Amino acid sequence: MLRRIVAYGLVVVIVVLLLAGILFLLVTSDPPGHTRPADFTPQELQQHAAEFLTASGKVANALADKSNQTPFDVTFTDAMINSYVRTQPKAALARLPSWLANPQVVFEEGQIVVMADTRYGQTESVVSLCLEPSITEGGELGLHLAALKAGRVPMPDALRQKFLDMAGRRLEELRRRPAPAETPGAAPPEGDLAKLADNEAEAVAAAMETFRSLLADGQATLDLRRQHVKLEGLELLPHRLHLVGRRVDKPKTK
Repeated sequence: MLRRIVAYGLVVVIVVLLLAGILFLLVTSDPPGHTRPADFTPQELQQHAAEFLTASGKVANALADKSNQTPFDVTFTDAMINSYVRTQPKAALARLPSWLANPQVVFEEGQIVVMADTRYGQTESVVSLCLEPSITEGGELGLHLAALKAGRVPMPDALRQKFLDMAGRRLEELRRRPAPAETPGAAPPEGDLAKLADNEAEAVAAAMETFRSLLADGQATLDLRRQHVKLEGLELLPHRLHLVGRRVDKPKTK
């Protein structure tokens, strides 16, 4: 009887250790589509970044037409966006938390996957937000969080809470941001977020609020009309995002 209990106990321990090992491998494995800067040559990065600037220029031209008569019809690839980010000066990403690196997007059919390398304790993993976008009747961009993963498995609650806390702290820092130093009587800016221009601070705050809403509620809505953008078409294919839209006047504030 004792031998049987010991044998069963050993089997249980082995199974638990095996499952723990498999889970660790899944958490620390790179998800499909994940890349690193070293996967591309400097020439490839520069070429894709230039393509991103060309496509972005078409959108900029449409937004510069205050008659609202210049539509845009552009296609972005994930390689274009990621290469543009990777060719920017390191200072451009210096405001990311120290445990977050290598941000990138991967376009799949019907989904935008936002990824970043993270470090939680001694464990390194790639966190992925799988987003399903849609255009609302009012012309807003709706985002639904289809999945939140660490590596290839659902994200642990502790790590999810860490992201929520980080987004909350960033928003609070922006709300307490001092006035620009050139304003009479204003104190000099302090900290990275304090140095942002007003338009940059607005964009960062919108991104943090969207991120927090996605984590807390599983969905968020972006009113791009506040940036004069009205989307009229959105199509997601593997590695490609096709956008159609035009410039509109900002909606009146209530």
